[in-house]
Amino acid sequence: VNVGTTTITYTDSNGCSNTAVVNVLSLPTATIQISGSSPICTGSITNIKIDGSPNATVNYTVNGVNASLVLPASGTITFATAALTSQTTYQLVNVTAGTGCTATLLEQVVVNIAPQPTALISGSTSVCFGQPATISFSGTPNATVGYTINGGPRQPVLLNAAGTATVNTGNLTADTTYALVDVTAGTVPNCVQTVSGSAIVTVVQTPTVTTDPISQPLCSGQSTGIRLNGTVPNTTFTWTYTQTGGVTGASNGSGNIISQVLTAGTTTGTVTYTITPAV
Repeated sequence: VNVGTTTITYTDSNGCSNTAVVNVLSLPTATIQISGSSPICTGSITNIKIDGSPNATVNYTVNGVNASLVLPASGTITFATAALTSQTTYQLVNVTAGTGCTATLLEQVVVNIAPQPTALISGSTSVCFGQPATISFSGTPNATVGYTINGGPRQPVLLNAAGTATVNTGNLTADTTYALVDVTAGTVPNCVQTVSGSAIVTVVQTPTVTTDPISQPLCSGQSTGIRLNGTVPNTTFTWTYTQTGGVTGASNGSGNIISQVLTAGTTTGTVTYTITPAV
């Protein structure tokens, strides 16, 4: 039956007839769409828009859970979703007008959740004092990874299309910790994820040698008495010697004091000690 006024004529078995006027009402309508973003980052919200018959009641489900709303006089309503962490389906069920007419609905929209970016860090190692190391990052291709050096300001590094990047530490003189802070996807939506992990570069302090001064030149028959000191505690030393002239009494050795009685012949001689620290 078409919408509008319809006249119905009926006749009984005796041939008597009558007419009736019937008003045929239109069914209410409703449609649904995402008016915000999709996909969205996990924990984010978007907007759902429903258009339909003014003042009608719309029944729908959210991932199978029943919900309803009443359309305003404009016939349009927009509402924010909850903070979503997984794919969510908004499914229209039916719409009922103030006249009592109800229409079954099938339309739905799906809000998708974008994958969260990821990041890892590696490169823990030991280097000698004053030497560099390489810190490696991996994760979501083209993402930007934020990290700190010894808890300092956040610094960024961009991962390439293969999802990798490296940072040269420069020459280090103390133990240094590189710690992850976050990773930003670099896509739409530009999701940011807090991440953790660290790479620690341990600096091995290279011992160096200082010597207590001795009187120069040394008379024949006197002891050298050279005391050796290292910049790293408990450093021990070894040494070798070379000599010119007729000097005797020098020898290779180890320890912290070079105490050797040097004797010269008829001419002045020189002894050179080459000292090597060893921890």
